[in-house]
Amino acid sequence: MDAVQPGTIDAERVFDLENQLPNHRTVFTATYRPTASLSGLFRFSRYSGWKDSSFGEQAEFGSEVFLDIEMTYDVSETLQLSAGARNITNNKADEETNSVLRFLGATAPISAPFNVNGGSWYLRAQYTF
Repeated sequence: MDAVQPGTIDAERVFDLENQLPNHRTVFTATYRPTASLSGLFRFSRYSGWKDSSFGEQAEFGSEVFLDIEMTYDVSETLQLSAGARNITNNKADEETNSVLRFLGATAPISAPFNVNGGSWYLRAQYTF
C-alpha cells in the first residue's frame, strides 16, 4: 500500500491486503444445447498463487485449477432437473504451513480464495412459478 496511517493497521495486515488474493484468475465457461430440452455446461477455473501472513509466519501457496460440469434437462417450461460436479478432479489447496494454525487444526489455508474441501456432486430441481 502506498500510504497507511501510522497506528491504524499493522504490517502483517498490510501484507495480507496486498498478497492474499491471487494476481490472476482465469475462467472459461462453455455451454452446449443439443436439443431444446437438454443443455450442458463446462467450466475451467484457474487461480494463480497467493501469500498469507499469520502469527508472524509467511506462507506461499501455489496455483490451482478446477473443472466443473453440469447437465440440465427441461422437464417442462417450469421444471428443470440438473446433475453436476464442482471440481471434478477433487483438487485441493496446498496444506497449511503455519505452525499456529496447524496446531489449532487448520489443514488447508484459511485464506484460500476458493473452496478447500475438494470436489462435490449435486442434483438440483428448479421450479419456476
